[in-house]
Amino acid sequence: MNQEYKIHIVESEEKLSTIASKYNTTPREIKVHNPELKTFGGFIGGEFVSVGQKIRIPIAELVKSVSEIEDNYFTNLEFEKKARYRCEQFNITRVNEETITLSSETRNQYLYSLSKNEPAIMQIVLEDSNFSVEPAYFKEGFEFARKIEDVKKNLILKQNTRGEISDVVNIKELDTKWNFFKDKELSVDPLYKNLKDKAPEQARDIISTGDKEFSSQQNLGKTLGKNLFFHILLRANVGEELEDYTLTQYSQLFPNLELTTHVVKSKVKEEEGITTYRLVGSLDRTYLSEEELKQRYDELYKPMIKYNYTEFNYIYRITYSINADNLLLQAQGSLCEKIKNNFEVITEYTIRKMEL
Repeated sequence: MNQEYKIHIVESEEKLSTIASKYNTTPREIKVHNPELKTFGGFIGGEFVSVGQKIRIPIAELVKSVSEIEDNYFTNLEFEKKARYRCEQFNITRVNEETITLSSETRNQYLYSLSKNEPAIMQIVLEDSNFSVEPAYFKEGFEFARKIEDVKKNLILKQNTRGEISDVVNIKELDTKWNFFKDKELSVDPLYKNLKDKAPEQARDIISTGDKEFSSQQNLGKTLGKNLFFHILLRANVGEELEDYTLTQYSQLFPNLELTTHVVKSKVKEEEGITTYRLVGSLDRTYLSEEELKQRYDELYKPMIKYNYTEFNYIYRITYSINADNLLLQAQGSLCEKIKNNFEVITEYTIRKMEL
């Protein structure tokens, strides 16, 4: 039977959720039936539809909702537990190799499972999470960030042969959770309310960043790839076939400076069915201007540090071990962005496989 539609013409900018409510449907169901739909984020949050578009609204009696289809799909996915991991991340910001301006420690526990009927699909559940931070006045910010991360506690993913996330299978479920958090919980969060009063532009940035992140599998996949647990686990899953790769990310020391790092994989040892690999990154300086870096350093850091600019570098080192099935057993990572002898941001990361 052919699907029948009602046609809604957008005569002025309308919120997608408002259109959906008018026709007793959902924003994501509208998107499924209108893949060419053009939307944009509003200044007060939410997703708006541009003027002049004709939207096909599926007649409810003749079509299953996207939610129902998705629920049926997930019901048929049966997962088998493969490993439980405990991860510790220690971050410090240090000045003059002595003064520590910020230190934090985050401890997470993940349950890693694979689908029995579709082995290419994995489920990763954040089971436990806690942190400590000094100075204490950073604690509120960390707690707020963790609330947003809680939206992504249960992930169903696929990956490619480069060790990257190719599909976030339950993206619609996560988008629904984000919108609930945004509409119901953010408005009563003390930190967000304070930020909205004193720095409304930053408050809007939180909304627009979240809307963008949860709007597509690609965007969410890139965000998750910055999490060191996913970053290491997915590369370990590729095993021997993992090739050298290139990372692109923004500097933590210099705003809006994009860094490119070329990573080389090497085998450290292989014994009793366990193989250990090392990933070593080299900063690509092709498009880095020392003159520009010095100028930025003089503006941002020299008034505090007093010493002159020296040399900028980014260090990337990861070592991990896998068994014959490419199951990650343990890992250590060390990342450091620094201006030699003057200022550095250090991340130390460990993964331990625990008993199920």
